[in-house]
Amino acid sequence: MVSSEHRWQPPAEGYIKCNIDGAFRQETEKGSIACVFRDSRGILTDMLTQSVPAQSTFQAEIYALIFAIQRLLRKNLHPQHVVIESDCSKLVEIIRLNQSPPWMERPLFTTLSDLLQRCPNLSLQHVRRQANGAADRAAKAHKDQGPPTKRLLFPPSNFLNIISSDASALLCNVT
Repeated sequence: MVSSEHRWQPPAEGYIKCNIDGAFRQETEKGSIACVFRDSRGILTDMLTQSVPAQSTFQAEIYALIFAIQRLLRKNLHPQHVVIESDCSKLVEIIRLNQSPPWMERPLFTTLSDLLQRCPNLSLQHVRRQANGAADRAAKAHKDQGPPTKRLLFPPSNFLNIISSDASALLCNVT
């Protein structure tokens, strides 16, 4: 049995949960992000993976949050009915406690701050990496795709296994 803090939990009825993650490849100075949107039944409603310019995993994590909020706004989803979860405690703490970000990331946080002002009721939460498995795997898979001639199957089968496992746990009420 897996405790509830170690597995994905669905949002309340009528809400969407977006799990985000960032990955970084030091040798290329590129990051990748994933935003995985699911409803209260665990059904995948949207997904985004993308390469981003980054100098650290932390910067990739910031980009993941920026792109998730931009996607919500573009799709006209009501941010008060969206929960965003990240396994990056540093990112969540800086935002929730209104702390000053590291100087290298201040321009990204300026963009993020502008977006967050447009979504005052958005809920941002920290989760353990195990509960963020789908976004974690999708970001890493995007990072590992390599040049276009060596593209992997996407979404990767283990990503689909994570989504299926999360949904099965909801149906079985595993605690």
